[in-house]
Amino acid sequence: LHFLLPFVILGMSLVHVLLLHEKGSSNPMGLDLSNFSIPFHPYYTSKDLVGFAFGLVALVALAFTFPKLTADPLQWQIVDKVKTPAVIKPEWYFLYAYAILRSIPHKVGGIVLMFFAIFSMALLPLLSNGSKTQSMVICPIAEFLFCIWVANFMFLMVVGAQEPAGVWIMGGQLGTFIHLLCWQDTSSGAEILLFTSES
Repeated sequence: LHFLLPFVILGMSLVHVLLLHEKGSSNPMGLDLSNFSIPFHPYYTSKDLVGFAFGLVALVALAFTFPKLTADPLQWQIVDKVKTPAVIKPEWYFLYAYAILRSIPHKVGGIVLMFFAIFSMALLPLLSNGSKTQSMVICPIAEFLFCIWVANFMFLMVVGAQEPAGVWIMGGQLGTFIHLLCWQDTSSGAEILLFTSES
């Protein structure tokens, strides 16, 4: 999985660029912008190359100046094949999923809920796919729920980095409940938005 997934991501990125070049970018406000469109090349390609160059310079500067800044302190300990480290945690971008996994006492239930939480984020944009207007600007409730969801996402990342004991278990369960509740309410808001735009 670790070997094949980067190639899958690369292929999907190339398909994304191809579709963006063929169909154009989306229009979440539903406005007629045909008179204001500009070609993808050279405007957006030059803009993307400048952003890529700045990002590369920042990563290279970080790697050569502070190489230990993003490393886990456990990497500098001597390996003991008999003793497992007390706190095992994934990388920062999977901490929220790890917190959801640990919040359910039943192992299979935790795994199912974790994968549902991950794949639900990918399914959310498909709910209002048939609507001309897909922006949350005209739906303040969905915008407010999204802000709560982002704050809870950060909270779950903090919970996932802690040792699963004491108040952190209760915090993980509360964060999991809010995560799924906000997703359900946002999807309901997207369906209401789709219904009102079709009416």
